[in-house]
Amino acid sequence: MDLVNYGHRVVKDIPELDDTFFSLSSHLGKLVFATRLEKKLTQLELADKAEVSPKTIHRIEGGAGGVTDTTYDKVFDVLEISGEEIGEYFLQKSH
Repeated sequence: MDLVNYGHRVVKDIPELDDTFFSLSSHLGKLVFATRLEKKLTQLELADKAEVSPKTIHRIEGGAGGVTDTTYDKVFDVLEISGEEIGEYFLQKSH
């Protein structure tokens, strides 16, 4: 599922989440970028480990839409980013 399309569906039901979901890709990109640097991986190394293209890592870190949840899952698994950590990241951003 495309996260942008998912965001549109959620915002339709809960309009007050508009800002959160339409910047979701951007926030996830920042989280991936920071974690990749923390783990001292290059984009190419992360791409190889996640079995995605380097262009995909570049798009994720740049906040581009159109990245599937399966692709995010692969990247999060390699970077050892848990669902709880993603939730905590968004909680910190909302304060």
